[in-house]
Amino acid sequence: MRGLLAFKGCTPNFGAAITDDGAMTGDERALRFEAVGATDVGIARAGHANQDAFEVCRDLWAGGDLLAVVADGMGGAAAGEVASHRATEAVVRTTAAADPVATLAEAYQRANEAVRRIDAVSGPGRPGTTLVAVYFLGTRCWVASVGDSRVYRLRDGELELLTHDHSLVQDEIDAGRLTEAEARVDPRSALITRTIGGQPSVEADQTSWPLAAGDRYLACSDGLWGVLEAGAIAEVLARDGDAPREVADALIAASLQAGGPDNVTAVVVEVMADLEG
Repeated sequence: MRGLLAFKGCTPNFGAAITDDGAMTGDERALRFEAVGATDVGIARAGHANQDAFEVCRDLWAGGDLLAVVADGMGGAAAGEVASHRATEAVVRTTAAADPVATLAEAYQRANEAVRRIDAVSGPGRPGTTLVAVYFLGTRCWVASVGDSRVYRLRDGELELLTHDHSLVQDEIDAGRLTEAEARVDPRSALITRTIGGQPSVEADQTSWPLAAGDRYLACSDGLWGVLEAGAIAEVLARDGDAPREVADALIAASLQAGGPDNVTAVVVEVMADLEG
């Protein structure tokens, strides 16, 4: 079953009103953001629960901001579905701290606590989930990640991966024992080394990036990047004239056409000059 969403009616949680010195200065052109998320249970898992979840929220922690979140649950069908939704919901319920880094760190701790409170009655093992978030404010974005859901940026036709997988095969790649191509078909590719819910506390990797009008960002689960090569993802993201809605839908369709072995989720964010700003 396909799910498609532009902006949800997320309740603003400004708190102390998030600020950051790198957000925007008066002599910089204002930017605005359009975003759409789409998800599908996949072909191989048709008839089962979709363990992916996502959120897309505008004006959540500050006026004019945008937050995109993707999670891929694990721990049995029912537990995985609950874990991913609990995690994403906890993130958007977090009240803003003094800056984006502190806010995302707090959001991930709240997500971790929410998942650990799940009663794992649906099967053996503790429920868990990956969690990737991209927060846009002013002229910068902040990326936080746990697990192997990813964030990509397309700029001037070049696709760049902005996250680093927390997985066994990524550790093997880092150690020089596997190539990227070998990792894609390695039977251990589903083994995640850091999850939301796996330990009493969690630390997300965080990075910050300058924005430019024309950028396209993609937050996705491994049901997308594990099926489509980087070149195929870049080709879809680079389609001129297509709005984020068409791009997100095309990415999901391409994954399904390639076999759809897993739940698949894509959130596409386009950065544009705000001519009225």
